[in-house]
Amino acid sequence: MLLVTERAGAAPSPRRAGLRDRVMVRARAFVLDAELAGGTPPEASTRLALRAQQLVRERARREMARGIERLLARAAQPGASRWPPAPVRWELVRAAAGEFQILADLLLSPAPLPVRGVAQARLLLGDGSSPLYRRTGRDDLSAQVAEAVHALDPLTGW
Repeated sequence: MLLVTERAGAAPSPRRAGLRDRVMVRARAFVLDAELAGGTPPEASTRLALRAQQLVRERARREMARGIERLLARAAQPGASRWPPAPVRWELVRAAAGEFQILADLLLSPAPLPVRGVAQARLLLGDGSSPLYRRTGRDDLSAQVAEAVHALDPLTGW
C-alpha cells in the first residue's frame, strides 16, 4: 500500500505503510475513527491515511450497511430473541429507522464517499458510548444518524 506523506518544509514523498503502522492502526482504530469523524484530514498522518483507506473500502462499507440492516430487522421484532445480547436502545432504533436505512443505502453506494461520514457511521455503530447503546446522556440517536448521512453527501462531506 503506497501512501504519500508530507513533512514540514519538504515536498510530498511516496512511502509504504510498514508493519508498525498497520499494527498501530488496528490497535487505535476507534481513536483514529474519532479523529476522522471530527474532521481531521486523512493526510494529516500516515496512520490516519491508512485508516481512511480501510474505512472507505467497499468491503468495510458493505459490512457496516449489513450491520445496520441486521439492527433494523431486530428492532422491528421487539419480542424476538436478540443474539448477541447488547444494551441497544431498540426504541430509538425504531424511531430512527428511516435515517438508518438512508445511511445503509449510502454506504452501499458504489460512489466514493467522504471518509468523515464513514467514520461517523463506524463510531455510531461500534462505539459503546454512542447514543445507540448509552442509556444516559442527551445525545439524540436520530440526529447523529442524520449527521452521518449529511457527512456522506459528496457535496458537503468533503
